[in-house]
Amino acid sequence: MSSNTYIHQAFKNLFNIHKGELSSVLLLLCFSFFTGVSFVFYSTATVSVFVSIFKADALPYAFITSGIVGYLLWYAFAKVQRYLTFGNLLVYGYLFLLISIATLIVMSEISGNKWWYFAMFVWMRFFTFLNAVMFGGLVARIFNLQQGKRLFALISSGDVVSQMLGYFSIPFLLRSFGISTLLLISVSGILLHLITVFIININYKHLVTQPPT
Repeated sequence: MSSNTYIHQAFKNLFNIHKGELSSVLLLLCFSFFTGVSFVFYSTATVSVFVSIFKADALPYAFITSGIVGYLLWYAFAKVQRYLTFGNLLVYGYLFLLISIATLIVMSEISGNKWWYFAMFVWMRFFTFLNAVMFGGLVARIFNLQQGKRLFALISSGDVVSQMLGYFSIPFLLRSFGISTLLLISVSGILLHLITVFIININYKHLVTQPPT
C-alpha cells in the first residue's frame, strides 16, 4: 500500500467515512467552509460600520426590520419552491445573494448614504436564511438518515473552521487593509460558494433536479 493510499484510508477510518462517501463529504465540507468565510467577513464588517454610524440605539429598529425581512423571505421561499427544483433554488439563491451583496457594497461606497449600511445590516437575515435552508436541504438529498446522523458533524465543521480562521485574521486585516477588504473577501467567498453549487448540481443532478412536489 502506497503512502497516499494509506493516508487516504486512515482519513476515512478516522472520520468514519464509508465507501463512496468521500467525494460527497468533501463537496459539502467546501460548501460549509465557504458559508463560514462569506458570512464571518460580511457580518463583522457590516456590524462594525452599523454601530459606528447608527450607534447601539438603532439596533432594536434594525432587528425589528430584520424580523420582518425574515418573514417575507420565508413566505417568498415557500412560494418559489413550488415551481423550481432544489438545484435551481441553489443556483438562483446564491446568484441572487452574490448580486444583492455586491450591489449593496458598491452603492454604499459610491453614495456614502448611511441607509445603505442599514440595509446591509438587515440583509444579514437573507444570508443566514439561505445558508440554513440550502445546507440542510443538500444534506437531506445527498445522504440518507443514517449517513446524515453519522456525517453531519463532520461536514458542518467546515463552517466552524472557517469562522475560527476568519475571526483570528480579522484584527490583522483591519489594521492592514480596512473594512473594504473584509467585504471583498466576503464577496469572493460567495463566488466560490456559487462555483461549489454548480459542481454539486453537476455531480448530483439526479438528486437536486427532481421536480417540486
